[in-house]
Amino acid sequence: EYKSYLRKLNYRFYQCMLCNVYQYILLLYCRCYVMIHLLLWFCFYTICCGSESNESELSISSTQDKYIVGTTAAVTCNVYTPTKAEVKEITFTRDGEALETFTSFDSSTSVDGGKQTLYIKAYSFTTTPDSSGEYGCVAKITSSSGSSYEKSSVIFEIQVADIEMLPSEKINYVFIGDKVTLICSAPVFPLYVPTITWDVKTDDAAQKIETSNGRLISTVITTATTEPSYSGDHSCKLVYVKDNIRLEQTKIRTIEVRGITQHPQNTLKEVGATAEFTCKAVAEKQVQFTWFVGTAEQDSSISTPAYTSADRLSSSVLVLTNVQEQDTSITCRVAFAPDTVKDASVAKLKVLKMEFYIKLEDTVFTLKSRRAELKCGIRTNPVNNLDITWYKDDTSLPPADAAASRNQEGTEHYSILSVNSGEAQLEDAGTYHCIGRHTSYGTSITIKSDTVNVYVRGLEQKPAANEFRVLDGTGQRTDFTCTYKGDGESGIGITSLNWFQEGVSVTGLEGFDPQDKEYIPSTNSRASVLTVSKPQPTRAGTLECRASFGFGDTISVFYQYYVHLTYPLPGTSYVKKGSAITCKIGTNTPGQAYWYVDNVINNLNNKFSRDKSYTKDGIQYDELLVTGFNTFDSPRIVKCTHQFHKTNKEYSTSTRVEYRGFNTVPSKYNYREQMTMDVQIDYYFDYTFSKGGPSGSKWYKDGTEITDTRMSIKEATQSGSYNTRLILKRQDNFDIAINDYSGVYKTTVEFSDASYSSESTWIFYELTSSNEAPTFTYDVESYTMSCTLKAAKIEIEKVQWVRVENNINIPIDDDDGTYTTSFTDNVARLTITKVVQRNEGVFKCKFFLPGDHEIEARNQIEIRNIDMEGSSDMGGKLGESLRMKCKAGLFTTSTDLNLPKIRWYKDGTWFTEASVTTSKESRYVYSSTMTITDLGLTDAGTYKCGIDDFRSAGSINLSLVSIENVGTTVEKGSDATVSCVLSDTTVEPTEVYWRDGTGVQYKEGDSSSEYTVTNTEYQGNSMTTAILLKRVEEAKPLTCVFLIGGATNSRGVTVDVIDVVVHSDMVIHNSPGLVKCDITGLTGEPDQIKWRIGATDLADGDSYKITSSPLSQTKITTQLTVASVKADTVYTCAFDVADLKVTREVDLKVYQVTVPDLLFTMKGGKLELSVDVTPDTGSLASLVRDLSVLPSLTRNGDPVISGMDITFSEVVVPMDLTINFKDNKDAAHSRKSKVAVGSFGKHVISLTDTTEDVKLTCILDDVPQEFEDAVSMFWEIDGNYITQTPTYEGGAMKSTYNYKVASDFNLPSMDITCGSEVSGTKYQHKAVIELVTLTMAETLTLNEGKAGAITCTVTGSETYPPKYAIWYHGTEQVLKQSLEQQSTWPDPVVLTLSDITQGSYTVVVNYGVAEFQRTISVKVTGDGDGDGNGEDGDDGDDSSKSGSNTAVIVGISVPVIIILVFCIAIAYVCLKRRLQRRPSRSYNISPSNIPSNTYRTPSSLIYHNQTVGNSNSRVSNRHDAPNPHPKSSQLELSGGKPGSPPRPNRPTRPRPPRPNTNPNFQIRFPQDTEI
Repeated sequence: EYKSYLRKLNYRFYQCMLCNVYQYILLLYCRCYVMIHLLLWFCFYTICCGSESNESELSISSTQDKYIVGTTAAVTCNVYTPTKAEVKEITFTRDGEALETFTSFDSSTSVDGGKQTLYIKAYSFTTTPDSSGEYGCVAKITSSSGSSYEKSSVIFEIQVADIEMLPSEKINYVFIGDKVTLICSAPVFPLYVPTITWDVKTDDAAQKIETSNGRLISTVITTATTEPSYSGDHSCKLVYVKDNIRLEQTKIRTIEVRGITQHPQNTLKEVGATAEFTCKAVAEKQVQFTWFVGTAEQDSSISTPAYTSADRLSSSVLVLTNVQEQDTSITCRVAFAPDTVKDASVAKLKVLKMEFYIKLEDTVFTLKSRRAELKCGIRTNPVNNLDITWYKDDTSLPPADAAASRNQEGTEHYSILSVNSGEAQLEDAGTYHCIGRHTSYGTSITIKSDTVNVYVRGLEQKPAANEFRVLDGTGQRTDFTCTYKGDGESGIGITSLNWFQEGVSVTGLEGFDPQDKEYIPSTNSRASVLTVSKPQPTRAGTLECRASFGFGDTISVFYQYYVHLTYPLPGTSYVKKGSAITCKIGTNTPGQAYWYVDNVINNLNNKFSRDKSYTKDGIQYDELLVTGFNTFDSPRIVKCTHQFHKTNKEYSTSTRVEYRGFNTVPSKYNYREQMTMDVQIDYYFDYTFSKGGPSGSKWYKDGTEITDTRMSIKEATQSGSYNTRLILKRQDNFDIAINDYSGVYKTTVEFSDASYSSESTWIFYELTSSNEAPTFTYDVESYTMSCTLKAAKIEIEKVQWVRVENNINIPIDDDDGTYTTSFTDNVARLTITKVVQRNEGVFKCKFFLPGDHEIEARNQIEIRNIDMEGSSDMGGKLGESLRMKCKAGLFTTSTDLNLPKIRWYKDGTWFTEASVTTSKESRYVYSSTMTITDLGLTDAGTYKCGIDDFRSAGSINLSLVSIENVGTTVEKGSDATVSCVLSDTTVEPTEVYWRDGTGVQYKEGDSSSEYTVTNTEYQGNSMTTAILLKRVEEAKPLTCVFLIGGATNSRGVTVDVIDVVVHSDMVIHNSPGLVKCDITGLTGEPDQIKWRIGATDLADGDSYKITSSPLSQTKITTQLTVASVKADTVYTCAFDVADLKVTREVDLKVYQVTVPDLLFTMKGGKLELSVDVTPDTGSLASLVRDLSVLPSLTRNGDPVISGMDITFSEVVVPMDLTINFKDNKDAAHSRKSKVAVGSFGKHVISLTDTTEDVKLTCILDDVPQEFEDAVSMFWEIDGNYITQTPTYEGGAMKSTYNYKVASDFNLPSMDITCGSEVSGTKYQHKAVIELVTLTMAETLTLNEGKAGAITCTVTGSETYPPKYAIWYHGTEQVLKQSLEQQSTWPDPVVLTLSDITQGSYTVVVNYGVAEFQRTISVKVTGDGDGDGNGEDGDDGDDSSKSGSNTAVIVGISVPVIIILVFCIAIAYVCLKRRLQRRPSRSYNISPSNIPSNTYRTPSSLIYHNQTVGNSNSRVSNRHDAPNPHPKSSQLELSGGKPGSPPRPNRPTRPRPPRPNTNPNFQIRFPQDTEI
């Protein structure tokens, strides 16, 4: 309130200075009473503003001071003036600025008794955010005197509140899935209580309220994903409340929600099906849909859009017809506006194509075989899951019986059904099929296989497979029995039972003699017995009983039997310590040996011990080692007993053991370095004393009996011990002993029943050294010491030099450049290439001789050195003094020396014109100092010091002028230029030249291709000389020499030569590689060393490792290790030395070792493979070493390895080969190769009777699918070579060929060649077509009342005899004849059918693998003399009987014909109706054919014909038919009894139709039979 009052006063106070002063005073007394303020104001106003009295007053007011934007506000201005004064205009202001001026007023009223007039003016306006401010009014008044003045009111403040809503602009739309944030804020007024409330289209909005910067802020966030129902108006409402004042404001934002409400769904379809996808979207108007399959935009014609305005919903359906085998993505793109596009979730269209790539086929399992399995394989486009269910006789089998798998790409799924856990039994025969099912996205697709027949057959064996027989080699007999068991309806008869051993027929074994009756086989049609009458260990092992079948396939069972044959020990065994008693037994099964001593088991008593046991070449060896048995022990009885694990049978043999043997003998090798007395060679021989001693001994030298008189023999015998001694007499001349006594000495101790020998080698030698006493030498270029070995008949295994340090022998290393060694002519040499003090010491030469013997000689070298001290170049001034110093190291370890005589030399001449002093600095180190006074020009030169004839290694060049040298560093083989600059001389040199370390001079003007010297003219007391050296190979010390006044002034200049030696490498692919650069000639560390490829620098990491050795002996080695080398690469090593940049390229090459991944050979064939090494460097043996092969099976024998070639002489089973080898770095590697072994059938027979073509089939079995593209097949028929692309089915390659049999084909048989070509190699075998002939008349005429018979003659096919024949009269079977007992075959077989009547007769001859038929028509005439057997028949009528029978014939025939015509007509009508009502009820029946893969040999070429009746109607009897095998009870024979078909339903092959011979022969099926 004080502030408001002061604000009103200030309007007039600013009109004068005193008012301003008053303002400050007033601030001090602002808390005084209002009356005091008014009084003071009046007084000062009167004083400051003149004497005129003005009593006008103005005030401004409003009903409220707070408003909301958009409402109407009003302020009223009240002006009180004296009655005589007049208000001319009123102006309203805001914040001092005029808003609007009014000259007319709402009212003017006289007040205060007429003394004043009240003018009222109201100003109304609509509030805006800018309406807040201080409002006032200014009145322009004309006084009674006519003067005008203005009067202002106090101010009135109005505040306008406005809701600020964010987003500030209208929200046109949001998308489904977006979150929306709305914010409302409003100012906070004192004493007013503001609230903000929201009205939004969702229940899950969260409100947040806070105050910041004087504003109330309310935030609403939709916490859930925005839904289409969120569309509409969203508002916030602001309310201020103060007392009875209430202010309200509402703001609205309209939001439209767009988006995709239904996305396309993942779909699974079969190939060729129709797939539909639906996409829906919500928006204010219809949207545009675009469909994409994969990345391809689809034509709009295959989608159907729709729109409903009520729910603002647009939809589109994409229809894809005839989808193909390719998984793809489906995308629906929705355009809500040209610039607003959204994609629906991508749907997956999985198109499944299923087909059987491993088809079920009729199968014959071997009884109790361990791999009775059916395999069902389904190929699809890639899927992760495919369930395969098995069914037997339409009943599902438990999943545990089958194992399923798929390849890595998920395209081939297969399931293996283990029939009866893999061991098939007879009851496992039946029909089987499998069903595959894939499920994705809630949809399943299935595929069903054909139903196949499974037959079981096998061999029953005695003894059983897990039993065995153990026989001894004394002639024990045993029998092995093999009996055929199997399914008789499989259509494959057993043809033979044979016995084999290790794949060879027992009658064809090597050394087999039928007369010896070692093996006696006895066989009938279904059983065989093999009697082993004379068992042999070499024969024992595995026997095989093999059953062969008509198609050429076989099954086998195996038997194990063992044979033991004991080899007796000798009656008496003579042993010694360390010898062994060996017990042998012939066997093919291991056993345990037990040893008895004096009939007590394991009674060894430290006399004997068990040694090794092993088996070799069918003989088991067990050895008993003699350990403590000696000459004083009584003879012992030793028994060896073998007990075999399988039978616990024991076999024993024994021997009497006595002692004999050398007890003490010399070493095998004996060495003598001197001969101070006779040499004695003693042998002691022990024996069992009770048996008597030896008769004597003999001595031999180098295989010749000794007769030398310098050698004598002495013998002695005592208590079971015999001593023989050879004495070699001492020789004063040791060379005689070396030459004559060295050799191999052998002694032989003779017994009456045996002799025993022993030998030893004796070598006499002399080893001398060149420096056995300490030897002194000064610094020289090199020093060589040697050792000489004098010996005869000596073998030297190795020679080695060592250096003795602290009594430790340290081997000399040739590689560090300090030493070199050599050995020639029994002389070993060691050269010290760097003669310095640190290389002196004691050295030994060591000779390693046979018998782990070493001999050595000692060399001792002590090195003295003399060298100058200080710089090699010195400068002096004329008239002054100069001092030079040298040191001599006299490294003598034996005794101290007196002061040595050290002399000084100038330019090679003893210099005596100076003062020389010599002193001892330390033990062995002496120094000499030479002082030259009053230096003159003649004192310049080169100075050295020396002792006796030795000179210091270094020198000092003294110059009395200034010489600056400039050296250089170059690469080896490059040119080098060095120079010297002479200055500060007043005398011109008389001669200038260069000198090298050997003293050779180089001068300007020399004619040389190796150097050029250039001198400048002497000017200004200076000159320059330079030398260019061409193609510098090594570091070269040079000296520039200036002769001035007769004195030599010189400076040394060095040419450093850098050389780089690269070490390339070759490694096997994907192995680590190492390349190196040796940098030599360095005088310091290089500035940097880098490796790079091209221009790219390499750095340490996982791929590369860079290491560099420290500087050593002017050499640095840097190497780059490559973690894995993939290809030939050129690397560059680069380094900087001073200003020289040097680079070298290093090759790292790669070689590859490969073997064929896949190999193929025929069973029993030879297999050759080569290890291929690329590139061929010509030294393959160094790249591939220690080549070996590990086959997974061993029945193929051991491979023969020759170089890079590996050969198996005979391969019978597939193998997974692992080829192991070591590379050129000794790292182990391996390669894999898969070997497939194929096979053809041995005998393939096809039958024909020339009526039809023969379908030939050639099958190559056991072909892995990896070889499918590598195999082609061919036929050689009638001289033509025909190539075919085979089909791959169930692990076999199959080729078929239709051979057209000519009607005049009359050969008994014909050979046809079929085969395959695999990777360029051909394999082939023979097939045979045999001719079968059935001879029978086509018609036969019988006289009425006469008996008749039909005959058919059967010939041909030596391989397959006919089994039976069936005769049919019409469609009724009248006779079945068994032909298996025909003993005349292959002679013709005559078939006869008697008691025939009129009609059609058919005979069917069955061969087991095929059948053929012939038909004859029989007619009966009136009485005559026909015999009933003629082809045409003779009716026997004559002219006399013909006339008498005519009337009877006509009288009977005409009514019969009329009746027959009538019956035929009725039958035709009935038959026609029946055919129309029940079509296709009459069929020709062809028995089911056996698939070619049923038996895995080309014997499936067997061919037959079973066609009868109407050739135009045939039954599809495939296994994929719904009911491929109707039961016989379901067959109805026209004209016969139900259930009696004209012939049995046998699994034989169909042949093409032949001409109809019996149109009435039909088989009808019951109504409920599916065909």
